[in-house]
Amino acid sequence: MSCNLLFRGLICLSTEDDCAVFIGSKGHELRLIVKDEDVREVNGFDTDDAHVSELVGRKPRKAYKISGRVLEVKSGAEKVESTFGEDYLKFVPSLLQKSGCKHVRPEVAARKLVSHIGGYLIHPGGHYSVREYYPEKVTFSGDPKDAECISMTTSIALTTNAEDVTIRDETASITVRSNAELLFVNGPIDEADVHEHFQHYFHAIYENCPGGQRPKPVGGTRCELSDEKRFLLPGSDCPNSGYP
Repeated sequence: MSCNLLFRGLICLSTEDDCAVFIGSKGHELRLIVKDEDVREVNGFDTDDAHVSELVGRKPRKAYKISGRVLEVKSGAEKVESTFGEDYLKFVPSLLQKSGCKHVRPEVAARKLVSHIGGYLIHPGGHYSVREYYPEKVTFSGDPKDAECISMTTSIALTTNAEDVTIRDETASITVRSNAELLFVNGPIDEADVHEHFQHYFHAIYENCPGGQRPKPVGGTRCELSDEKRFLLPGSDCPNSGYP
């Protein structure tokens, strides 16, 4: 049995040590969204409806406030060596490939909570893949000829050896069914605060970093992998990234 962790928004996935790094940025709200029927027990997490309104017509669910924490996933399984689907390797932008950045900030490597970091999620490893794509292609070079599809929602499938999965730190926990899907969203609430944020990854994750190219939408170039009918601005909707 597996539990799926889904990530959408300003989230950097470290594949070196299987940790999701939630980037801290003004106007963004970090939430864990879970269906009510999947929740077994909750202690210490407040809730609201942030990002839930985007899931129209779905089963009832709540948004749990998880920012400012170093959380760990307990799945009943030992840590495993993660595997990667071709879709993840191709369509989740790599900070190493998109910039000249090389040195991870020591506070990020040590999983410390600082102003530019909204939190961490440490997990035992699993299979990385892409769940959804942005409907419009983007270019990182500025040349429309380099238009490419990028991930909108990334998935990590964790093996579970227990009836429950718990996400916790020292003061709070949420326990869910072992086959639950857990959606982590770190995105803007107010459209007035929306603007291109991809550059935040470079400076939040790396030190002495010259930066890199932001993804720019290439008008009229539909990503053939997307099921979405509407066109979104990928830079504004904060695509995932990964490092290295």
